[in-house]
Amino acid sequence: MKVPLIFGCVGHIDIEENDELREKVRSIFLKYMSKYKNSDFYLITSLAEGADLLVSEVANELGIFLHIILPYDEKEYLQTFKNSNNINRYYKLKSVAKKFEIIKYNSEKKEDLYFEAAKRMVTLSNIIISLWDKKFNNKKGGTSSIIKYLENKNLNDNLLKILYIIETPRLKDNVEKKYDIEKKEYKMFSKNGIYNIFKYIDDLNKNVNNVNFNFFDKLAIKYQKLYYIVSLLILFFVFIGVVAYEYNTDFNFKLITTFIYILMVVLSYVIYYYFIKLKKINEKFLLSRFIAECLRIQSNFNYLNINKNISEMIFFDDIIKFNWIKVLINNIAYLSYIKNDFFVTPKVWVKNQIDYFDDAIKKREKKIRIIKNIENFFKLLGIIVIIILLGAVFIYNFFDLNILNLPFSIMIFLSAFFFTIYIFLEEYLKILQYKEEIYNFKLMKKIYINYEKHYSNIDETDLVIELSKKAVDEIVRWFEFHYNSVIKIKFY
Repeated sequence: MKVPLIFGCVGHIDIEENDELREKVRSIFLKYMSKYKNSDFYLITSLAEGADLLVSEVANELGIFLHIILPYDEKEYLQTFKNSNNINRYYKLKSVAKKFEIIKYNSEKKEDLYFEAAKRMVTLSNIIISLWDKKFNNKKGGTSSIIKYLENKNLNDNLLKILYIIETPRLKDNVEKKYDIEKKEYKMFSKNGIYNIFKYIDDLNKNVNNVNFNFFDKLAIKYQKLYYIVSLLILFFVFIGVVAYEYNTDFNFKLITTFIYILMVVLSYVIYYYFIKLKKINEKFLLSRFIAECLRIQSNFNYLNINKNISEMIFFDDIIKFNWIKVLINNIAYLSYIKNDFFVTPKVWVKNQIDYFDDAIKKREKKIRIIKNIENFFKLLGIIVIIILLGAVFIYNFFDLNILNLPFSIMIFLSAFFFTIYIFLEEYLKILQYKEEIYNFKLMKKIYINYEKHYSNIDETDLVIELSKKAVDEIVRWFEFHYNSVIKIKFY
């Protein structure tokens, strides 16, 4: 399945549905469909009379998939329709919809339920089309309250959304119908931010068949391996360059060694600049892993139809650099919401988490052992070289014999090089913080084992929410440490 770009709609019930208004709506849809040709498009709608039905019919004609969100029970909802033909239109659109849901909210007030349905639409949508007369009133759940909610939400959460307001008068208002389109882009902190992420999604759809947790998980592994290979290459070229520099004192090889030295330095810099600075492979690894884990958590919310969105829980301190991630996670997670195709049950998820942390602990312990063995190997080599040098000096000074005829400059360099590698690996272990991660992983594993033991006594929904909170906290802390950035978490 392709990652979608998601429309939402809101508007008055009592409007004149005419061809001019339909064309205005159609023009907005076509603008994005023509620009992002590799992507699927969805429209989230409540299929209410008036604006919702009109926008939904135009969307359906263009091949845009429908996602219906009702504020309360369908039978009771349809009783509010004043025209039997509109009920027929409703059922026709429902029959082709990709997703149908009814909001679960503990309130008997209809205005609260309408407002909750609209809030969900705002949360999931990228582009919102409103057919509104631009008049604010105090009616909760009405069009103006949704627009106001969107405005306030942008101020608090720094949204990446686009709002189209087609000025649409009500039937009771005896005014000229202009249908002027006003466009508001909530991207004040990031120039062209929403369009950049739309393009990224479209490119993903062009090159990848199935974008989900597994895709980003494999992507993270790919970039991590590439980062290790690049680091080793740079280290190897630096070593060759230093050796060549040491031999540069020999006149017979001066030209060759100088050339090798310069070549190695240039190669090291080129590799570093291209992969680390330009391609940013380590940054891509961190982002891919973060996105993968967020999608894994979201899939469990979607499986149990829990009305929570992981992208609404995380708030980046550096919004210019990272807020696009919220849009990407929202839109990719939306796929699993529409089609439950890669879910696991909470019980299986708990078992998977235990296995995951157990495997992570073993892998890090193994890496620590390997790095420690390499450390000790180079430390031993350094000690051996120093002993040989001291032995050679002793033999030469006391017995006047230069039986080894050693190249002392190279030996001194090698001893320094071996100890440098030893110190580098020791510091590398500290930077990776494997010991700290192992400690944290053991704590998380213990928590999941405890949940597994008491699983039968815990409500399935509560279990997923509690475990997800811990999982969100875990991946956020990991990202903050490695990326040196601040992320706030808000559970709701």
